[in-house]
Amino acid sequence: MMISGSPDLQKLVLGVMSHSCDVPVWGILLTLLFVLCVVAFLVKAVSQCKKTMAACNRARIQADTDDLTGLWSRHAINHALKEGQFVHGKNTLRWSVVFIDIDGLKSINDGCGHLVGDCVLKIFAQSVSYSIRCSDYAGRWGGDEFIVLVSGMRSNTDLAAFCDKLQRETSQVITIDEKQIKIKASFGYALANTDGDNVRDLIRVADARMYRNKQNKCNSTEEVGH
Repeated sequence: MMISGSPDLQKLVLGVMSHSCDVPVWGILLTLLFVLCVVAFLVKAVSQCKKTMAACNRARIQADTDDLTGLWSRHAINHALKEGQFVHGKNTLRWSVVFIDIDGLKSINDGCGHLVGDCVLKIFAQSVSYSIRCSDYAGRWGGDEFIVLVSGMRSNTDLAAFCDKLQRETSQVITIDEKQIKIKASFGYALANTDGDNVRDLIRVADARMYRNKQNKCNSTEEVGH
């Protein structure tokens, strides 16, 4: 092979070619083996990372979802309330709170069994989920208690009307094992930035209003009974 140019360039090229021919075959094989090992390690690392992320996502979903009703869990509600304390950098609460307690669930559990009681919880949760707006969120606070996070309410009058609508749409009579069961609930509410300036106060006010409404219904029932 003829190489044009200066003698120095010819010597350099010929030297490189001679050295490349001196590389043993086993050296090339070791290099290829090393490259394959690196590629295999990277593929395994990426696969393991994906599995870990998927496991984390499943754990987060489980933590944020109530097992029985499929609504948000108490953990998810608390997180959303805390995240909603500040909107656009201002110390402004985003969520108004509706606190709900199913009436007479203990009597249903005692008279019909806990399986029927669980069925009542599921049906009620489904009714709440269907009745709220797309911008609202419902969760199970615990036992027979639920919370709805409501956005965009400007007055207690608007929020009270929302509760009345929700109460009407969730009240129903169902039949389980040839037994008719009436599902009703008591509601209380707290308006963001009016009934409290922090999450704890909103929940406390909504819970107190719910309890007063429940007591008023009990007193009215007793008066009718007499």
